[in-house]
Amino acid sequence: MSKVIITLTTLLLAIFTISAQLPTGYFTSEMEVVKSNTNYIISVKKYNATKNEIEKAEKPNPKSPMTYLQIPFYAKNISINGKLFESKLYCLNENGKLIWDKTVGYSETSKASPVIENNGTIYSGEALQDQDKISIQKINSDGKEVWKTTIDSLENVNSLFLSEDTLYALVSFKAKKRVDSGGGTFHIKEYPIYFFVRINASTGDLIQKEYQMMANYLTSKGYDNAFINSNQSYYLYKKDSVAFINIKNQKGASIVSGDIPKENEILQMAAGLNSYHILTSDHRSNTANYTIYSDFYDRGEKYKSAIPEKFDKSEVINSFINKDAHDILSVFCTTNETSIFQTDKAGATSKLNKLSNHGVLCGFFSSEKTIALVYVEGRLKPGEQGKIIIKIASSNN
Repeated sequence: MSKVIITLTTLLLAIFTISAQLPTGYFTSEMEVVKSNTNYIISVKKYNATKNEIEKAEKPNPKSPMTYLQIPFYAKNISINGKLFESKLYCLNENGKLIWDKTVGYSETSKASPVIENNGTIYSGEALQDQDKISIQKINSDGKEVWKTTIDSLENVNSLFLSEDTLYALVSFKAKKRVDSGGGTFHIKEYPIYFFVRINASTGDLIQKEYQMMANYLTSKGYDNAFINSNQSYYLYKKDSVAFINIKNQKGASIVSGDIPKENEILQMAAGLNSYHILTSDHRSNTANYTIYSDFYDRGEKYKSAIPEKFDKSEVINSFINKDAHDILSVFCTTNETSIFQTDKAGATSKLNKLSNHGVLCGFFSSEKTIALVYVEGRLKPGEQGKIIIKIASSNN
């Protein structure tokens, strides 16, 4: 057993629960979590329901259309007209005390706004509430805005990446096209149109906004889920394929998922400068079999690693994958418990721990010495609000 596994196992045995002391609300089940010095920054969307919506959810009329509050809380990629999702950042200290919270913007989608951290400084972005504009913000450790850059004619901030003194962002607006459904009918398909943006991280000055020709061809074919892995490249993926795009080559893309069987569905991926890791599931039976496909292209090594436990697919609510400086962690939340697995650089996967749930796991953060699991407790009944609970494993040194 490697030294890192021993360290993380020890940390998980020392895990303790913290009440995040966050205001209750209609939170979504999609979060981004980063660590800033000794604090944790949670990016999450909160649905701002009207009194009428709450009453309809609590006493639904079977003849009326469903509202967001009646949809299962853990549903993902929800889109609602009207920018009713408020994008929130919450900062908690190691003891679970709420240090500050900040509204970043408003959107039509349930997915959390991107958030990254560097030496105590936070960067995030989202759409403005009443305008077809986005803003990208630099925020200090006290939650105060350092600068805000606003860009016209856009709807989403999709991914952020910091390199030296430049902030890189993938931003987008929605395009629509008419698609023939056969039999004289048609439907409207929506897909993002991406731009790659460069911003001076010190001043907030916009340096460049560049149309992404190759990415926008791929999004018209169903690719999405964009995230930047370097100052020159990013990934897009859909259920059965992952594409790698180099900013300097807008005439082509590399499909990096060729080793994944067609029966495997791509759930999530994690990537850094020198490797990528794709979490997949085979759902051909009632048992969900999970496999990680990795490519360490800096050293020319590929492997696939099966998660050494099978789950009833009807019980898995959320799954995650994250790469830290040393290993890859994959986390699975079922109706009753959360299981954590570690995959080392040799492709060996082992189970670290199994924990009782404190609601639905909606996000997690990992580093060499810390694992933070963020749950929303409640929100399981129509019209019920939820609260955020964080479980942290950290060194006692």
